[in-house]
Amino acid sequence: MTYMHLQEWSEAQRHFQLLVALTDYPKWRALGYNALGCIQAVHMNMEHAEQFFLKAHETCPSFKDSLTNLKCCKETPQQLSLFFGSTELCCL
Repeated sequence: MTYMHLQEWSEAQRHFQLLVALTDYPKWRALGYNALGCIQAVHMNMEHAEQFFLKAHETCPSFKDSLTNLKCCKETPQQLSLFFGSTELCCL
């Protein structure tokens, strides 16, 4: 999570890919997919971002950040305001 907050996207992506591959906890896996979606959105890869956000929701429907982020990507892709954990990642 620290790498996300430091905007070190490649390193964050590597760690979240490990998390989703190794965890048995649905909420952690959803958090990982959400983070991967945020990273894709920051790089303007909206199709991949949407896939990760949907995967996060499917994994843990009670995890709401992914649906909020998906909506943001669809409505305002040029002025993103993404939710990750307790913070908001803003990208213009």
